[in-house]
Amino acid sequence: IRRQRQMCIRDRIKSFEIHIQAAIHTGAPLIIHSRSAENETFDILNKYKNNYQRGNCDCVILRSNR
Repeated sequence: IRRQRQMCIRDRIKSFEIHIQAAIHTGAPLIIHSRSAENETFDILNKYKNNYQRGNCDCVILRSNR
């Protein structure tokens, strides 16, 4: 199960990077829903920060103590 989870995470990262590249190529906005992966999201976005020139960022962080 752990290996499957790691593969799933790698697939999500790859998909996210493909979406970033498509937004860069087309100039379209990049909409991100990052659930409990804020640090990882920013790490990935930092790799593309010099290529993506859109300038709007909205952020909503909701935490629950369940």
